[in-house]
Amino acid sequence: MTIPISQAEIESRFRKLIDSGMSDRDAVRFLFENDLIGLLFLWKPIASHRNLERRDAMKFVLAATKEVREKGGAPRPLPMDATHCPRCREKLFVVRPGQTTREEIVEFASHASMCEGTSISEDGWIHPGRYCPNGCITELWEFGYQDLWDRMERNRAMRETASILVRLESPGSTTLEDVKIYLDRNIRRTARRNTTLENCEYIELEPGTHTIIVRDYDALDPNRRESEQIEFAIGQGQQIEFCFADADGRLTLHQKKAE
Repeated sequence: MTIPISQAEIESRFRKLIDSGMSDRDAVRFLFENDLIGLLFLWKPIASHRNLERRDAMKFVLAATKEVREKGGAPRPLPMDATHCPRCREKLFVVRPGQTTREEIVEFASHASMCEGTSISEDGWIHPGRYCPNGCITELWEFGYQDLWDRMERNRAMRETASILVRLESPGSTTLEDVKIYLDRNIRRTARRNTTLENCEYIELEPGTHTIIVRDYDALDPNRRESEQIEFAIGQGQQIEFCFADADGRLTLHQKKAE
């Protein structure tokens, strides 16, 4: 069994490559391509070296490794039956659509070093695939079977027979792109199904009792704002409208009275 590579070791290797005359971009590519180091580990040395914020450092890492990733040079493909990381031997976390629960994802994120500095614990969502908890390797799955997605969409439509509108009450400095909408304490990832609506988000959901809250988009912002949480009941075929606004630096949310 090999010892999982640590963040300190990655930063030490990065500094040695820089000291040898290698550019920071080539150093990132080298570490990614030759050492099976996950992308989520590589932003920290770049952030320190270039004095960048996390998001900008991650953009740099993604740009530096783009060619390698597009050519499939790294991470090296895992055997289909692999259940453990080939580097650190930790058990891989497998995310399957419709099978892996939000609770399982939150539990994994709570102790996985690869999730540090991300909003996975809060979102309760991660792309389908296989993940080493130490960040050694990440394998993302893409499903190209249209009939599978069609069946999933039909099943969803049969369940989600109610809908809500979340409307920006007074368009200004804050837009829909600046906030995240949480239903039942979970980020709602339903795509808009009515593109003719302006300053409004259309969401389908199952009949029953739900909660809704609106928060600033950046989950890592220490001054992140959030609206009041509203609990509501909705029946089959019913639609409820909510309005939010940026009022005096606060996010406000209220349910619109039925006319």
